[in-house]
Amino acid sequence: MDVKDKFEIFYWIISLLILIATIFAIYFSPIKATKIGRELNEQQNHLTAKMQLFLELFALRGEPVNYRFVEGLNKIIIVFNDDEKVLKAWKNYFNSLCKINTYTVTSTEIESLKTTLLYEMANSLGYKNLQQLDILNDYYKPIAHGDFVNSENEMKRVQYDFFTKSSALNDILVEVYKQQLDNDKEKLS
Repeated sequence: MDVKDKFEIFYWIISLLILIATIFAIYFSPIKATKIGRELNEQQNHLTAKMQLFLELFALRGEPVNYRFVEGLNKIIIVFNDDEKVLKAWKNYFNSLCKINTYTVTSTEIESLKTTLLYEMANSLGYKNLQQLDILNDYYKPIAHGDFVNSENEMKRVQYDFFTKSSALNDILVEVYKQQLDNDKEKLS
C-alpha cells in the first residue's frame, strides 16, 4: 500500500466521521434546542410571575386588607420559592400578622416588616435603587377611596341591622299568627 492509498483511506475515514457527526447534529440539535427553549420560557415565566406579584403587592401596600393584596401574600411562598431572603422576610411578616389579635405586635412593627418584605422582593428583581423609605412613604391613596370604603361598610352595617330586625319582627309575626290560629281553633270547638 503506497502513500496515495493510505491518504485515500484516511480521507474516507475523515469523511465518514464528518458524516456521522453531521447526522448526529441534525438528529439531536432540534431536541436540544427545544429543551433549551423550554427552560428559557420557564425562566421567563417565573421572572414574569415574580414581577407581577411584586408590582401588585407594591401597588396595594397602602391597603393591607385588600383581597388582592392578601392573595398576593399567599402566593409568595410559591413564586419566590428560590429566594431565601424573600422567604425569610415573608415568614417574619406572616408571623407578625398572626400575632395581631394577641396585641403583642404594633402596627409600626407590621409596617416595618411589610416594607422589609417588599424591599427584599425588589432587590431580588434587580430594583437596587429602591429604598425602604420609598416603599414605606411614597404611595397615593385618595381620600375618596377611604370615603367610599367607609360608606360601603356603613351600608353593610345598615343592611345587617335591617335583616336582623326584620328576622326578629318575622318571628314575632309568626308567633302572633300561631296564637291567632290557636284562638280561632278554640272558638270553633
